[in-house]
Amino acid sequence: DDRLEEIFAEDQRSSRGVFDQLVRIPARGFLTTNYDSTLEDSYSAIHGRSLRHIGRDGHELVSQGKVARPFLWKIHGDASSRTAVISSADYERIQANGPLKRNLYSLFAGTTVVFLGYGLTDHDLRTTLELLALDRMGHGPAHFAFMPDSLAEGDRLILEDRFGINVIPYQPSQNHQAVTDFVHSLVKRRRPLRELEASAIGAIYG
Repeated sequence: DDRLEEIFAEDQRSSRGVFDQLVRIPARGFLTTNYDSTLEDSYSAIHGRSLRHIGRDGHELVSQGKVARPFLWKIHGDASSRTAVISSADYERIQANGPLKRNLYSLFAGTTVVFLGYGLTDHDLRTTLELLALDRMGHGPAHFAFMPDSLAEGDRLILEDRFGINVIPYQPSQNHQAVTDFVHSLVKRRRPLRELEASAIGAIYG
């Protein structure tokens, strides 16, 4: 409803800083479970053009192939279009969305993904990543997750061994400055994310 859109509009005014850096990363696109428009607003402000919006099922990723303009895929909907996934019934529909899962699988199978500010707890993404890890057995593009160093050892091993995610620990601060610094290091690198390797990530941040 209108109140939901107002709430996210209030939140995004205080969080533009890191997003202004994030949209400078030479990435194929951006995948998010957020409902607000902070990311696309930052991209438009920095680049003077809009991101290429992908529908929730992700069909456009396949039909449009690789094009110059980065995509934005909001897999949990958008507050402005009143499609946000909030209720348990909404999440059940996501779980039953076969095209969404297939297109997520295709994206992760062919693209290096760096997770920032994301806890990797959503079942739709975890099941896709687990299936991919079983199918590929360590082959294919590497994926990375920037996670607080308070992450339990057992949880880290699950992400690495079960879901094929390389965990990059950082020490959280009040404003998550380490995340901003890491994003800035990726921007300065000016090379596609598909060229990243675990050793390169360590060199970038270390």
